[in-house]
Amino acid sequence: MIQKYKGELLLLLAALVGGAGFISMKYLLEDGLSAFQIIAGRFLVATACMGIFYGKKLTHITLEEWKAGGFVGGMLFLLFALMTVGLKYTTPAVNAFLVNTQAVVVPFILWVWHHK
Repeated sequence: MIQKYKGELLLLLAALVGGAGFISMKYLLEDGLSAFQIIAGRFLVATACMGIFYGKKLTHITLEEWKAGGFVGGMLFLLFALMTVGLKYTTPAVNAFLVNTQAVVVPFILWVWHHK
């Protein structure tokens, strides 16, 4: 039965971790860390995890994959920068709600990009 709901359970766990992340970032901002120190810490942890879990596979990445990863990473950095700076001026609940309106915005972006 667990296997049947594995995806849903993992998504629920992701929501819990993400929600805790908003609250943790607010506390870190209140303790005096800058938004960019928090982002640097998050990206440093992510880089270490990628190295641990995918170390040998990372040596076979093509230039095109590096470019695509750089673009997506830049977009992710912009998302985190806007989200973290915005968190200085509002509550974690409002921040999480507004950031997660992306589920509604994505179809409109796809419509503009692909004219569908």
